Amino acid sequence: MFNSLSMSLLLFLVLLFQACDSKPAAEGAAPSASPDNNLQQFEESVSANVHIDHDTAKVGVWTTNYDAALKLAEQEQLPIILNFTGSDWCRYCKILMRDVFSQQEWQDWVADKFILVYLDFPRNPELINAELMAQNAKLREQFQVEAFPSLLVLEHDGNLLGQVVMREDNSVRTVQRNLRAINRRRKTVVQQIIAAMPEAQRQETQAMYDKIQQDSKLLSDMIKEHEENMQKLQLNIIEMSEKTEKAIVDSIVVRLSPEKQAEYQNAKQEMQTLSEQLSQWLERKPEQSEQNILLYRNFQKQLQEQSDKISDIIDGVD
Repeated sequence: MFNSLSMSLLLFLVLLFQACDSKPAAEGAAPSASPDNNLQQFEESVSANVHIDHDTAKVGVWTTNYDAALKLAEQEQLPIILNFTGSDWCRYCKILMRDVFSQQEWQDWVADKFILVYLDFPRNPELINAELMAQNAKLREQFQVEAFPSLLVLEHDGNLLGQVVMREDNSVRTVQRNLRAINRRRKTVVQQIIAAMPEAQRQETQAMYDKIQQDSKLLSDMIKEHEENMQKLQLNIIEMSEKTEKAIVDSIVVRLSPEKQAEYQNAKQEMQTLSEQLSQWLERKPEQSEQNILLYRNFQKQLQEQSDKISDIIDGVD
């Protein structure tokens, strides 16, 4: 309302200082029959069983770097698996890690078949940095992920192929079966299968597949255009709303006593100064420490105090 923080700054604040909101586990997912103490023992040894790279991407090895994974997938023409997980709070995610991803059978099978991307949403801020949190949040929004764990499979160009169905009895075999079915949707695989069909069936199936690709592109273009138009409309509404509100506030302020006008201007200036200081502090990318979290909250408190003071002046509250 009054020189408030920009939307991008607010988004950064949320990503930097708040852990992800707790989403329900994937539908159909349930604990395995293994006791909790077995799960706890597994957590203590998981780092030795599952390697997660944070800088580069390798075929069949988990990485947190989505851009590197996408580049490698394009280079190797391999599909991508996105694992949306909550490593320190999601029980079902831990069970999936224990019963599937830590198994040698799984690691041998994916070694030359998939690019693996590990997208964590921990509650403990020490487990993830702001840059990685922003990347993961963007991908979560892009693919509209609500439940944890969620396994999405992408084509080598980053387009969504499908989602692995979570079961009560998740195992290497069940996940493999699901991934094979999704893998059959890849363009290269589809074309190979169609090419092997009898002539009449091949022509009919190829025509349907070509139509699917054509309509899919048309739909994608329509959605993109619609989203762009919506964004423009939203920005125009926000801009006009801010101008309208400013005009209303200005008309109220000019009718105040000189003393109240001075109080208003002082509070407004103080709020602007605090906003600039906070923005400059965030540009330095402070680490996620307890001290910095307290400092951020203090900024919030001071900004809110000035906002309250401005509201009371305008409302005529002493």
